[in-house]
Amino acid sequence: MSDERWTIEDDAAAAIAAYGIDHPMTTALAFWQGINDLPTHREALGALVTPESRSAWGDFSEIPL
Repeated sequence: MSDERWTIEDDAAAAIAAYGIDHPMTTALAFWQGINDLPTHREALGALVTPESRSAWGDFSEIPL
């Protein structure tokens, strides 16, 4: 949330937080946040994809945002 106003992104974050750690949406959100900050989260992203598909993801740098 920004100091100036509540946004639709803030609504979404609050709704998703209610799902809990075991909900698939929580994993999806973690993945999305990770690809939006690749330098910080590149290693963690590797843990979110299945071993079978890991090679297809590469280093995550070619994901269109």
